[in-house]
Amino acid sequence: MNNEISTTTSGNLKEQQDTSLDLFKFEKGLITYLQESGLPSDSVLVPVPQRINVYRNIPDALFNLSPESRSNSLYISKFVAAVTAGLFDAALNYLWDETINELRNRVVHYDLNYFF
Repeated sequence: MNNEISTTTSGNLKEQQDTSLDLFKFEKGLITYLQESGLPSDSVLVPVPQRINVYRNIPDALFNLSPESRSNSLYISKFVAAVTAGLFDAALNYLWDETINELRNRVVHYDLNYFF
């Protein structure tokens, strides 16, 4: 049993390290592009460790959604993309958009009096 746990843990650790390296490469390339274009590059992206923390929690949040809900959650996909890119302000906007979208769906499927 211990071998099974350590294999799973080391597999996840390897995956996290690969993700970290990919995010650092992406960040370096984007920052370089911004600088070469004469655009501001300081404080544009959230640090990679913070992105990884959010990214790590996404599966737990998605677990609560049905497969049908997940397949229709365009703004959740955009949220994940924005988090991965380090744009937390944009990610929050997408999360808000998904929330509003869900409220609209509930109004359509329930009687408006339900909300009053």
